[in-house]
This record gives sequence, C-alpha cells and structure tokens, in this order.
Amino acid sequence: MLGALVELSRRLKSDEGEAFSQSDAEDV
Repeated sequence: MLGALVELSRRLKSDEGEAFSQSDAEDV
C-alpha cells in the first residue's frame, strides 16, 4: 500500500517538476 502511495506521489511530482522526483529518490 505504501509503495503505491509513493509511486503516485512520484508521478504527481514528476508532472510538476522532475527535480523534486530526483531529490526524493536521493532521500530514499
């Protein structure tokens, strides 16, 4: 379930700006 939420948030952030997506990936 958590993985699905993370994936959804990544997609939303990706639409706004890939920069956020990359920063999140580094945090993980």
